[in-house]
Amino acid sequence: MRAWRAIAVATEGHRADLAGLAAIAVGLIAGLGIYAGLAGPFGRLAASGAAELVGVAKVMLPPALVAAGVLMIRGRDDQREPNPRLTVGGVIVVLAVLGL
Repeated sequence: MRAWRAIAVATEGHRADLAGLAAIAVGLIAGLGIYAGLAGPFGRLAASGAAELVGVAKVMLPPALVAAGVLMIRGRDDQREPNPRLTVGGVIVVLAVLGL
């Protein structure tokens, strides 16, 4: 319990940056799995999961994840805290539309 509080205090103000880095990492590993088959078990899981979620549009998933991660790290021009919920919600909507 104390560890979680310490992590929350240490990452305060940088949560969007951490989420952006995670999105970029997942996008890169998914790209290796989808495009080249080189990411090992996680890459195979990412490739098959992306195929199940969005079908043929799976080739767009790694660039979309990397772009979302970059936008989350870069933030807005007016220096307000970026809202990762908006990014996650947008990704879910796009996945739902592509899955139809």
